[in-house]
Order: sequence, then structure tokens, then C-alpha cells
Amino acid sequence: MDFFKFSDDEIFSIAKPIIDSMKDGANRKNYKLFSSYFSTKMLELVGEMKFLEQTGKNILELGELSTQHNIGCVRRESGVTVVYKQNTTKKKGELLWQMYLDDENGRISVFDACIY
Repeated sequence: MDFFKFSDDEIFSIAKPIIDSMKDGANRKNYKLFSSYFSTKMLELVGEMKFLEQTGKNILELGELSTQHNIGCVRRESGVTVVYKQNTTKKKGELLWQMYLDDENGRISVFDACIY
């Protein structure tokens, strides 16, 4: 998909159901919901056991993921990185959440995601 033809707001609209699914899945410890937009590569890299282990640690330390705020989009020839400020329910301050999105078989999928 040619993300250069979309504004940041349009890309954030495309990404909203994806980040909402990941956030809700993480908060509920629901791997199927969390990974529902993952690319084939991401499904291979982030299995259910790894997800449950990491999510359990994060919820204990940080609390649940709460509100996020759009920062910006970094477009590439192939795909786009979408960046957010992420808040949690236990810790003051913000985390940085980035997702790399691209087309896989006609569907926008998550190829990489990380919260710092």
C-alpha cells in the first residue's frame, strides 16, 4: 500500500482498530484479540506463551494500558511506522508505542510493534 498518499490523520484512522485490538487484548490477556492483525511473521515471533508471560509482567509493573495520543507517522517505500504516547493505569508518565504496518495479502497487518 502506498502510505505516501495518506495524511497522518488518515493513517491513524486506519491504525485505530488495530491498536485498539492490541490494547484490549493486552489488558484482557487475550492473545487471539491481541494478535488478530498480526502478519504471518509476527505470529511466528510472538506466540501465545511469550505474550502471556510478557503481558503478566507488564500489568503487574505498569497496570493496564489506558489512553494513547497520536504522535506521528513515518512512511517508507513499503509500510508505515505509527507512533503513539501511551499511558498506563499504575505508572506516571508516558510510554512510546510504535507499530510498523504494511499490506499482507490485501490486508493491513502489524509487522512489528514495541512499547518503550
